Amino acid sequence: MEILIIGGIFVALMAYASTRIKKSAAQAFEREEIETDEFYIVKPENFINPVSDDASKPFIAHTKDVGTDAAEKLRRASIVVRAVSDGDFERLRQSYAANGETLVAEETGDLESGRMCYQKTESVANGVAVENTYKIIESRRRRKVYVLRIVVVGEYADDYAAAVDEILRSLTIK
Repeated sequence: MEILIIGGIFVALMAYASTRIKKSAAQAFEREEIETDEFYIVKPENFINPVSDDASKPFIAHTKDVGTDAAEKLRRASIVVRAVSDGDFERLRQSYAANGETLVAEETGDLESGRMCYQKTESVANGVAVENTYKIIESRRRRKVYVLRIVVVGEYADDYAAAVDEILRSLTIK
């Protein structure tokens, strides 16, 4: 009889722990507003923000899902914010060419804190067409250039268009 009671308690504890783990895992993929002393950005729903100790990449996020067929080794979408100390805005603005990317669209402008540029490029990664979207922001006060790069596997571009737009609009440098 004592074995049944102990067994019942053990099963109840396991069910409780399993429920808590599932709830925590689901929360990791919810929309989240992230604010640091340097920037603000929104992590869209269905993206996860893994812990990173790389100071040059203060924000990284990606989808849980990977592509299919040839894209099975690529995340459907990924986000990286790089902070380049004393970065050369023009060099970084033109770095897509060094990465073998084809420029599709570009829009530049001036902000109070420095220059800003949006770019959309296309490239091939592991034999798969991908769309790259950049937001490059110069911060004269911080003496850094922040480069937001969003990579989406081409066949999923429409599925992630709203998320890409939200990320681009949300990134602000303090």
